[in-house]
Amino acid sequence: MAVCNDNTEQEQGRLFKCHKCTWIKIYTGFSCHQAILAVIAVYQYSGHWPDFFSTWQRLNLSPKELNQNGFEEKVLKVIRKYDIPPDRIEFEITERLVISNLENTIEKMLKMKQHVFRFSVDDFGTGYSSLAYLKELPINRLKIDRSFICDVTEDRNDATIVETIISMSHHLGLEVVAEGVETQEQHFFLSQHACDIFQGYYFSEALIASEITMFDLQHNKENLQ
Repeated sequence: MAVCNDNTEQEQGRLFKCHKCTWIKIYTGFSCHQAILAVIAVYQYSGHWPDFFSTWQRLNLSPKELNQNGFEEKVLKVIRKYDIPPDRIEFEITERLVISNLENTIEKMLKMKQHVFRFSVDDFGTGYSSLAYLKELPINRLKIDRSFICDVTEDRNDATIVETIISMSHHLGLEVVAEGVETQEQHFFLSQHACDIFQGYYFSEALIASEITMFDLQHNKENLQ
């Protein structure tokens, strides 16, 4: 599902309901980061933190932002403003960002991880996948691209790739997120192969911020039945 401030375009942010966690996904720049964190702060201060919200909120991080002078300080300023602990923020990076300047990327990530920020790699397996950088990057999670998930119960090659990514990631001490889970069969397959987190429309469609409370009430009602 998606979340955004009622006064912003829905494309600017997404809140995805996942099994075991919920993610905030940002499609635009730092101004949108601030808008989404402000929404999170509202729920945090209201005392009504939806049950399906997780410990971590995920923000897309572009190469331009990561290489921007003072970006770390800007992020710290915003999360302090809204009283959001840094260990609740997970930055999502792409393989393209990593490969473009591996040494610089690792240096910047390590500096931000000193503040307990977390990192994940998005769409793993689709473009510049390299086992070499996985052992170097200070990341917490890999996200399996939806292109492997959509036919995972029908295409043996996709199934093998997904199984291998999950096993390899766990041996490297990383959690695995399956992106684009849309059916019960996909969810069952991934569960059987010890995938950690599942994201997709199987759990919920997109929602705007004003719909989250209602969704939470319905979610709790179903759990009680």
